[in-house]
Amino acid sequence: MRTGKILAFIFSAALLIAAPSFQAKAQNVSSAEFRQDGDKVIVTFLLDRQADISLYVSTDGGSTFKGPLEKVSGDVGETVASGKCSIVWDPIAEFGGISGSDICFKVKALPVRELASAGTSRSKAGKEPFTRFGIGAGIGTLQTGSESMLTYHIPVELLFGRNSQRLNFSLGETFSFFKNTAQFTTAATLKANFAGMFYIGAGGGFNINVYTDEDGFLEDLEPDLPDLDDYFDDDFDDMDGAGVMGSISPLPKFTGAVHAEAGIRISGFDLSVFYKYDFYRISGLSTPGTFGGVFKYYF
Repeated sequence: MRTGKILAFIFSAALLIAAPSFQAKAQNVSSAEFRQDGDKVIVTFLLDRQADISLYVSTDGGSTFKGPLEKVSGDVGETVASGKCSIVWDPIAEFGGISGSDICFKVKALPVRELASAGTSRSKAGKEPFTRFGIGAGIGTLQTGSESMLTYHIPVELLFGRNSQRLNFSLGETFSFFKNTAQFTTAATLKANFAGMFYIGAGGGFNINVYTDEDGFLEDLEPDLPDLDDYFDDDFDDMDGAGVMGSISPLPKFTGAVHAEAGIRISGFDLSVFYKYDFYRISGLSTPGTFGGVFKYYF
């Protein structure tokens, strides 16, 4: 029988100590006490905010502590809610019983974001910031007429909302450059989150287009005109000054744009694919839009 050890434990002087790890942002533990319930010990306390809780025991008045104790249940472990808390400890299962004249306990409360496994803190909804700043890089392809050209993108974004919320809203500025063209796009996007890490979004805005050549990205391109040989015989080539030439409208400095995207977020990282349509309205030439992918990181 281990009754003697249990009784010695119960009648010894007891003290509960709260010891948060960071004083500036400490979780406060108050009104701490314990009592015997059969062969178990029940520790009760008040917690002023959500925290990770662990329990320690000392038999030498607090000079040394053993723990964290493992044979415990109740309000202990990760993400314990604030309020009145209770921990049940089984000293027989833990140590085969304990005895001593100067036994005390320590309740250790750590901020929820200080978890042992780094990188998981962002998944805690209450600790994730509402506003985040993101920056990244991407690459795409623009189909213009019969020619396809690479496009390069540097997006900067201000994201409003948490991943745990159904909807997020963002304002962004993207610097893009491709053949003889630099483009500055200002856009707003509404994003819908689902399954914890995936999202889809759509939005619109406007472009400021800067061309390093008067023909811009249309240099060396021909308009989409019908083959004149289908309508005229060979004598057409012999006509002096008689001919038909297609023309392409001058490239605009300001254009509207709409876009759609789908992506995945893991911690602060974001990987997405997008489609963007610019309203160039170039007569004689089709510009169906830009497809691409973007990687971003949010601070």
